[in-house]
Amino acid sequence: MRRRANVRMKNMLSDYEAPPLDDALKDELEAFVTKRKEELPDAWY
Repeated sequence: MRRRANVRMKNMLSDYEAPPLDDALKDELEAFVTKRKEELPDAWY
């Protein structure tokens, strides 16, 4: 059962296609992430 689940999971991940994302929204998200990274201290967890 584990093997079957593992194979299915790997197939699902390899077949995954990200949904389309509006370019304007993508740019806003990237700007937000960049801003947050600058605001938060760099930490290694």
